[in-house]
Amino acid sequence: PALTDKSVSFVGRLTALQQLSIASCKLLTDESLAHLSRLQKLEILSIGWNAYTDRGLGHVSALRSVQCIGMQRMQNVTGECFALWGNLQHLSMLNAARCPLLTEKALPYLTRLPSLGRVNFSFCPIDEGPAYPSRWLKDSGDWPLLYFCKW
Repeated sequence: PALTDKSVSFVGRLTALQQLSIASCKLLTDESLAHLSRLQKLEILSIGWNAYTDRGLGHVSALRSVQCIGMQRMQNVTGECFALWGNLQHLSMLNAARCPLLTEKALPYLTRLPSLGRVNFSFCPIDEGPAYPSRWLKDSGDWPLLYFCKW
């Protein structure tokens, strides 16, 4: 049986959880991310290869201890969710590779994340123009960094 939003509602009760991967779970919707808001000790979250939207990713803003987010290959994400992530003060790594709707318009939101030092935007429609990520992110002299959350 596949993981569903209802299944994730039970995962959301595991308040001591520090690492979670629900990547490639095709039946999950934005509702599943809302169930994770109680996971205040969560440090690593892998949610790539799913059909989440910016609205659903807005729920990630409740995860104040998160340090690493893997959200690669999200076909419906534009980066507007980053506007809600200003309170993710511990987020240091973000893998948003191969998100075809993610453009440079989302980058200014990331400047509010003081710990963000490693980002992967590979194969996103962000080019080397005036909004190239190294202009927005600190410690990015060796851009582009290809970094994936380590388990």
